[in-house]
Amino acid sequence: MSKVAKNAFKSISSLFINHNRSEEIQYVKPEQLSENEIIEIVNVLDNIDAEIKFLRATLKGSRYIRKKKKNPFFKEWVVNILILIVILWELVMLTTVQITKLISDDVTSATVAVMVIFQCLLLLFLILTSIKLGKQLKHKTASAWFLIQSYLSSILLFAGFYSLMFQVSSDSFIGDAYNEDLNIFEEFNNFLYFSIVTMTTVGFGDLSPNLWYTKLLVMLQVNIIIFQTFLKK
Repeated sequence: MSKVAKNAFKSISSLFINHNRSEEIQYVKPEQLSENEIIEIVNVLDNIDAEIKFLRATLKGSRYIRKKKKNPFFKEWVVNILILIVILWELVMLTTVQITKLISDDVTSATVAVMVIFQCLLLLFLILTSIKLGKQLKHKTASAWFLIQSYLSSILLFAGFYSLMFQVSSDSFIGDAYNEDLNIFEEFNNFLYFSIVTMTTVGFGDLSPNLWYTKLLVMLQVNIIIFQTFLKK
């Protein structure tokens, strides 16, 4: 056996030895494992799989290049507080719009533009975390909390989008949304209702998009629902 093959055998053996050193083997049911323990097991199995591929390529006389493990794009703690980030941003956005309306009796286009840019960045963040969710579902390491966060964050985010579009033009939606006596938080409540109805694909019809950009937003939300549903299968 070649020296390279022997080193590969040693690498595989060390994975087991280091993982089980001074520990007794215990058999547990999957439901008894914590999320961190499951992730650790998956990482160990990935390392073993990489070493086996290296050994197989070596025995065949071909070259196997170990791929460097990528660092996560987002830290785990950031993903774990996804819903908190969305709630805080929506509160900041609504408060800013309400203060602007109290000062000038109208929301400037510049204010709306800045809010929309930040909303788009948050949407990008949500899409990237959905991709992470898909990978976790593939490895069966996704937690119920992550699934709930992703779902609720989508609802809140699009409710914020619809509220901003309504500030641009009261004709952006037709139905029971327009009322001069409502403040921004009460308007957000109407669009939160609309976002939930859209997210659950119920569609009562009492509130519906009227302009091209609001229709585009609704289509985007529906497609995100389909994407997230596809990931869960």
